Amino acid sequence: MHDLELFTIVLDDIKLERIDILNKKHIKALKGLRDFKARKMCYDVKQDIRDAKKGNSDGNNFLVKRDEQYVGYMHISNDYNGKRVLSYIVQKKMRGKGLGKVMLTGVSDYLLDNGLASSVSLFVKHKNLSGNMLALSSGFEKVESNVNSGLEVYSRSK
Repeated sequence: MHDLELFTIVLDDIKLERIDILNKKHIKALKGLRDFKARKMCYDVKQDIRDAKKGNSDGNNFLVKRDEQYVGYMHISNDYNGKRVLSYIVQKKMRGKGLGKVMLTGVSDYLLDNGLASSVSLFVKHKNLSGNMLALSSGFEKVESNVNSGLEVYSRSK
């Protein structure tokens, strides 16, 4: 497997741009995603970017663009023996419009079809019913339910 050295991933309906903290549009877009419990995740994005500058990153951070508008965020973990983990946020006003499914299926297909992963996983909070349904409808299978952490683990492979 390969690590992602891509700065842009273009899919049918969306485009993922690697986050550049020197890009004012990217910083503004990140702040716009801080509309729910994403505050910690956005902090983690900034921390991951700082770590990446030091060569210690655990993944790849992208802003998701649709129709020239930033509408979400996606983190793609580094390659761990062919496995990758996805994390994502869809901007609040864009939820319920199929964007999450486009992101999950498009990115997981891209990674699997291009030999960038042998499997792709998601961790979804047990209480997040829409997130759990989205994982299943996007072709992921539930592989674990961890009562202690409150997380459902989903995986998708070729």
